[in-house]
This record gives sequence, structure tokens and C-alpha cells, in this order.
Amino acid sequence: MLSNRYPDRELRTVNILPTLGAILLGVGIILFFAANWPVIPVAAKLILILSVLFSCHYFAYKYRYEKDQVWLGNSLLLLGGILFGAAIFLIAQIYHINAYYPNGILFWGLGVLLMAWVTGERAVTVLSILLLLAWTIIDGSETHPLIPWLHLLILFLLAFPLAYRVRSAGAVFLCQVWLVILLLMSMPSNYEHIIPLVMMLLGSAFFLRGRHGEDLYSLLYVATGLIIVLTTMLIFLFVSDWDLLYVITPAVVLLGAMLAGLITLLLLPAYRHIRMEIAAVGLINLMFICYLTIPIPHLFIYFVLFTAIILVILRGAGQHNPVMLNLGLVFFYAAVLRGYFDYASRYMDRSLFFMIGGIILLLMGWWLNRQRDKIVSSWREEHE
Repeated sequence: MLSNRYPDRELRTVNILPTLGAILLGVGIILFFAANWPVIPVAAKLILILSVLFSCHYFAYKYRYEKDQVWLGNSLLLLGGILFGAAIFLIAQIYHINAYYPNGILFWGLGVLLMAWVTGERAVTVLSILLLLAWTIIDGSETHPLIPWLHLLILFLLAFPLAYRVRSAGAVFLCQVWLVILLLMSMPSNYEHIIPLVMMLLGSAFFLRGRHGEDLYSLLYVATGLIIVLTTMLIFLFVSDWDLLYVITPAVVLLGAMLAGLITLLLLPAYRHIRMEIAAVGLINLMFICYLTIPIPHLFIYFVLFTAIILVILRGAGQHNPVMLNLGLVFFYAAVLRGYFDYASRYMDRSLFFMIGGIILLLMGWWLNRQRDKIVSSWREEHE
């Protein structure tokens, strides 16, 4: 269903093969330079680098705009983006420039990003976002905690708008992943206890963003939001000692922001059609926060997770949404499996434990898939 929401040409094999060819050719050229670099004179190195880079972009322009062979022009654009990074690092090596290493990846990513803005090519867009995502990860590993302001500016002012402009679901998803990683790497070590709260709020925001409208990426935001929220709660099935009160001040600030945001959405007329979902999101977040702050038995997190999963399954079934339905079933399997290993293993012989567990999982899989098939069949009958 996700693939049906986006233009078909983004997934065509005829576009994928030239893209892979451009990547392999770029890697081969870089390896060739690396193998023969010491024996090439400095002047020849510069001429070789610049001539290869210029030729690649020149022929990309010719084939894309003049000879109407767009696939070849796009492949050469992607190759030019890869060679641009090679040129940056090779020139830095020639003149022994001792600079902060992640800055080279930043300049590479920004150069490719500019090319993507000018050409509107999706593969170049994805490459630029991948490079900037790598810059965030490497920069965060060098300086922890990460100073996020420049990263956030580039993400929201350049990367996200570009992903929407070229209408690429893959680019939008990479921007979402970039935001998650950026928030995690920006968290100081003494504030690590608010990480689950931040992830819950971000996932809830993604989910409500997707449920608000029926634009091109609504389904993608719904899926990403559900995965973040349910995965965060699923992780806490394995964690029994977590106290949000260690970081009470930022936790109160986040809770206040969440409460203000949910109340604002409930009052806005534009969100009237999803008020039940906003209330459900607020309830799930409230129960999860209670688990983090109040001494409650570990079994309570199972109750919170299963409540969220059942709501997702019911909503997916009621609105004919296969993504919500399937995600709910996947997390239901995972939660039941974890619960069985968590509690049944304490009271059973090991062989009996595994045999009964296997039977339960087989029966549960058979029953849930049967129910899913019934729901999907009822959707088809309604459409017919």
C-alpha cells in the first residue's frame, strides 16, 4: 500500500540499474585513484580530478537536457555527486590539510544537496541526505553530546523541503531517521532518562501528522510514528528499573509541552476529525509516563503496550488501513512472545516451556492471520 501512494517510476528497475551502475563506477574510480595515487605528480593529480569531475557533469547535462536520455543523465549526476566527495578528500590529502574530519563530509553533502535542488533528481537527493546523516553520526561520535543547531537548520530548511519538492518517499523517510538519530545523539549523558519520553512524543507527533491529512506522505508518517511508539514501549518489556524523576526538570518541560500540544490540537477545528485519536495518544502517553515515574509493577507496561496495540488494530480494521493492521499484528506477536518468555519460563521445565511456547505461537499465528484475512476480505466485498 505504501508503494501505491508514491509515483511508480521511483521504483522501476530501469531506474535502479543505472543508479547501481553509477555507484559501482564511482567506487571503481575512487579505488583506482587510491591504488595509483603515490606515483602521480601533484599537477597531474589536480588536472585528473578536475577533468573527471567536469566531464561527468558536462555529459550529465548533455544527456539529461539536450539528448533526452534522462536515465543516463541522472546516472551521471549521481556519479558526479560521488566523485565530488572524492575530489574534496583527495585535494585535502594533496595539500595535507589538517581539518576537522566531519567537515569534509558536511561540504560533500551540501554540494550534492545543492545539485539536488538545482536538478530535482531523486537519487541525488537521497545521496545528499545519506551524506548529511553520516555527517551527523560522525560529528556526534567526535563531540558528544552533539551540538544540534546547525544539523536541525540543515534538516528543516534544506533537506525536508527538498524531499517534499522531489516527491521522494525514501528521502522523507531518511529525514525522519535523521531527526531521530539527531535527537538521540544530542542528549547529554545525565539526561538519558528522558530518551523514552522524547521518543514517545516524537512518535506521537509523527502519527498525528499522518492522521491529520490525506497527503502523499500521511501513510508514511503514520507507519513511522507507530513503529517509534510501539518499539519504545516494547523495549521497556526488557527494562524494569527506569526512573524519570532523576531528570525532573526537563521531564516536566516535556510533559508540559505534550499537554499543551494535545490540548491545542483538541481545540483546533482542523483536527476535529481525529479528536478520538488525539485523546487515545494522550492516554497512552500518560500511562507510559506513570510507569516511568510511579513505583508500579512491571506487568503494567504490558497492559499499556497491549492497550496501544489493540487500539491500532481496531483503528486499522475500522478504517481499512492495512499498514496499521499489519503493524499492530507484528507488535502483538512480539509482545506475546516476550511475555511468554518473561513469565512462563519461571514456572515450567525447559523442554515443556519450548514445546508449549511453539504450540501457542502456531495457534496464535493461525488465528490472527485468519482474522486478518477475514478483515481484508470484508474490505474487498465493500469495495465491490
